[in-house]
Amino acid sequence: MVVSLIVAFGIRMGHFHFDFQLYRPLILVDFFSYLVAFLSAGCYREYIRIPLRGHLHNGMRAFISGSFILMLLIYLLQLGYFTRTLIILHLLVLFSFLLLSRILIYYFISRIYTFFPSIKVKILSEGGDKDKLEHFIKAHPLLGYRIVEDDPDAYILIGHLDDCRRYIDDKRRIRFVPKNFLRLMRDAPLYDLPGMWITGEQSYRLRYKPLWDIIFSYPIALILTILSLPLFPIFAWLIKRDSQGPVFFRQRRYGAGVKSFVLYKFRTMVEGAERIKVKARTDEDPRVTRFGSFLRRTSLDELPQLFNVLRLDMNLVGPRPLIKKEIYRYRFIQKRRLSIKAGLTGLVQVSGRKSFTLEEMVILDLYYVEHWSPLFDLELLFMTIPSILIGKGAY
Repeated sequence: MVVSLIVAFGIRMGHFHFDFQLYRPLILVDFFSYLVAFLSAGCYREYIRIPLRGHLHNGMRAFISGSFILMLLIYLLQLGYFTRTLIILHLLVLFSFLLLSRILIYYFISRIYTFFPSIKVKILSEGGDKDKLEHFIKAHPLLGYRIVEDDPDAYILIGHLDDCRRYIDDKRRIRFVPKNFLRLMRDAPLYDLPGMWITGEQSYRLRYKPLWDIIFSYPIALILTILSLPLFPIFAWLIKRDSQGPVFFRQRRYGAGVKSFVLYKFRTMVEGAERIKVKARTDEDPRVTRFGSFLRRTSLDELPQLFNVLRLDMNLVGPRPLIKKEIYRYRFIQKRRLSIKAGLTGLVQVSGRKSFTLEEMVILDLYYVEHWSPLFDLELLFMTIPSILIGKGAY
C-alpha cells in the first residue's frame, strides 16, 4: 500500500520526493481500511484449495470493500486535503499491484508445493463418495494429501458423524470427512477438508487460547458493550411495544467442560412461543414478532451475549453454545467439542447457520477446534460484520 501510494505520488507530481510525515494519516487510514477488508474476505488464510480465479475474486472483493472504507474514513476524518487525482491513482496502482502479487504468489506456491511434506492417505470407504474425494484431492494437491494404496500415513473415512464411533479407539491415524464435503467447502471458509482427525492428540495451539481470549476477546467485548449500550433501551421499548412479555430471553446453555450458564438474548418471539407448535423452521414462523424478525435477520438479538462474554461464560469467538439435548447427541465426540468455551460468533455463524443440519454444525465446530489460531479468530470476527449486514443464514 505504501509503495502504491509512492508510485501514485510520482505519477501525479512528476517526482518521488515523498513526505512521509505529511502523508502519515493517509497511510494509517489506508492500512486500517484494507486490513479490515482483507481479513473480512479471508484473504490472509491458506486458501490453497481454490483455483487462481478464486484468489483473484477474493482479492477484488476485498479491494472494493477496502476502497469503500477508505473513502468513508477520508470523509469522516476530513482528510480532503489530499487531491482526488492522487487518491484515484493510488487505487488504480494498488489494484494492479494486488492482481499481480496474487498471481505471482499463487504460481510460486503451486510450483514449490512438492517440497512440502504431504500426508499419504488411503480412503477406507468405497463407491461414488470415494471417487469424488480422490478426484478432489488430486485436483488440489496443495491441500497436502496424496492418495496411496500401500503403506499410508493415515486413513480417510467418508460418511456420517455416527460412523466415527467404531473408530474412536482405533490405533490407526484416521480422518473423518463428511459425505457432503463439497457443499461444506463451498458454504464455509475452510482451507482443509471438513471433518476432523478421529484419533490423535488435539492441536497444541489450543493451550494458548485462554491467554488469547484474555488479551483479545474480553477487551473487545467490553468496547462493543459500551458502544451498543445506547441500543438497549431503544430495543427494549420496541420489543415491549411489539408484544407483551419480558425484554430478554433466557436459556440454559452448555459450554467448556459441560459447564452450564444462562445465555441472554433479546426476545424475538411472542410470550409462550414454546407452547405454539409449528411444523418446521421457516422464514414465516408465526411465533416471531415483527421487530423480532428484524433482530434475527441482523443477529442483533444476540447483543446481550456480550454480557455472557464479560461474565466469562463465553468467548467472543468459538463453537456454538449447546442446548442440553445436543450434548447427548454425538456424545462420543462432544468432549473435544466442549474443550473450549462457546463463542458469540464462530465458523457456523459466519457460514449461514440456518442452512446447516445439526450434524453439519457439529462438524464445523469440530473443524474450528482442530484448526484454531489467533488469525482464524480475527478473520471470523471480521467476517461476522458482512454476515450481519446481509443477514446470511440468520433465523
